Amino acid sequence: MATQALEGGQIDVTVLDGVFSRRLKQKGFTILAELQKANIPFSSQGLVARGAFLQEQRETMEGVMKGLLESIAFCLAPKNKSAVIATITKRLKLADASVAEDGYQDVINGVERKPYPVIEGLRNIQRLMKIRNPALDKVKIEDMIDDRILRRLDESGFIDQLAKTYPAK
Repeated sequence: MATQALEGGQIDVTVLDGVFSRRLKQKGFTILAELQKANIPFSSQGLVARGAFLQEQRETMEGVMKGLLESIAFCLAPKNKSAVIATITKRLKLADASVAEDGYQDVINGVERKPYPVIEGLRNIQRLMKIRNPALDKVKIEDMIDDRILRRLDESGFIDQLAKTYPAK
């Protein structure tokens, strides 16, 4: 985990979720930028699959996408706040409830109900990754995106129905 590597001195810098960066800030680490506050486009949601798998297992991928969309809707519904915080606390092994609350706020502020790919956000990820792998500079981000399943689910009203099932406000 990057947090442990940073604390242990194995790495000097990394990109982290707000929950982890705030915890490290409390320990004296410097935060260079908070992406949301700095208004830097970044993609934090997405599914990755090989093109062949996507073609051969379209129904499976649609089921996965439906599950992801429902989990997003569940998390954004205020009535589920305590369950989401409990999950964050357990899965991130947090001892401090205020840190889990901060994580919940990160989810509320950073997760899109309709998570269409943001090309500029993906380009920023590419810029970070090509430092370690210069060959990534040759990848055309637009060729990597296939949002047909998401678009079909959106156009069918599936996402809007989830918003009614799990109202955000």
